[in-house]
Amino acid sequence: MSTNRKNRKSLELTPKEIAALLEASHITEEEIQHWHADFLHHCPSGQLDKKAFTEYYRKLNPREGLNDSFEAIFDMIDVNKDNTIDFNEFLV
Repeated sequence: MSTNRKNRKSLELTPKEIAALLEASHITEEEIQHWHADFLHHCPSGQLDKKAFTEYYRKLNPREGLNDSFEAIFDMIDVNKDNTIDFNEFLV
């Protein structure tokens, strides 16, 4: 998924992004919209840096281990290596 959400003014998902996320995530459009709203609630800019990701991921997975594992997960998710994660990268 190579959409460049980071330079857009609107953080709303486009129909094309929703279709790609439906295919990649295998969850419903309603679930995608729910996750997207939650993501934007916790990250209004639409981007998570490594520190913000660690805090957000810890909220989602409170039993998960050390910060080092969160940082490794961040590095795997940040497919374009710009040191931020947008919603599309996060969900996929």
